[in-house]
Amino acid sequence: MKQVKQSCVLLVTPRHSYRISPYIKAAEQLKLTLLLVSEGKHSLISAVASGIQIKFDNPEEAVSKVQEAATPYRIRAVIGTDDMSVALASRIASHFDLQANSAESARITQRKDLARQRLAAAGLAVPDFRVLNIKMDLSQQLKGFQFPGVIKPLMLSGSRGVIRVNSMSELKKAVLRVAAIINIKSGYDAYETSHLLLESYL
Repeated sequence: MKQVKQSCVLLVTPRHSYRISPYIKAAEQLKLTLLLVSEGKHSLISAVASGIQIKFDNPEEAVSKVQEAATPYRIRAVIGTDDMSVALASRIASHFDLQANSAESARITQRKDLARQRLAAAGLAVPDFRVLNIKMDLSQQLKGFQFPGVIKPLMLSGSRGVIRVNSMSELKKAVLRVAAIINIKSGYDAYETSHLLLESYL
């Protein structure tokens, strides 16, 4: 007799996400089995600590670990809770033959600079923008740019690290503030932590 696998929803989430609790409560109300995929092996949240442990900076290994750990289950859906987990959630979903946005499209929505470039290439109106390497001289990267502007991380959501700047001196101070915010985040690569997006203020 063929064994019937238990249906399960995978929640791909950073261990510190404030969205975890609402998802757990919703799953309980819907009587769904929820299995968390996170890097929080030593998390104080039991659902995270007992879930599937992965590394966000190694997606190939993460997908392999999830496939192995999820063998006893029938995966019905894969949900990414935060900006840094949606691309990995898309990868995992595709391995279980679930309908999902492509990993590339998910990455574009996560990265503000890639989204601006793709919109501009499609002929859509976007503000003047520059991708700044914060380890290089800023003035050399701003030729032709007109203040005021808005400086922001390439990633993050919820307006975190988004600062209006009215001059070069304000830009330099804002860059230090945003860089400090990025440095405390995990799961981002060297490019994402050394570059910021500067846009014209609208």
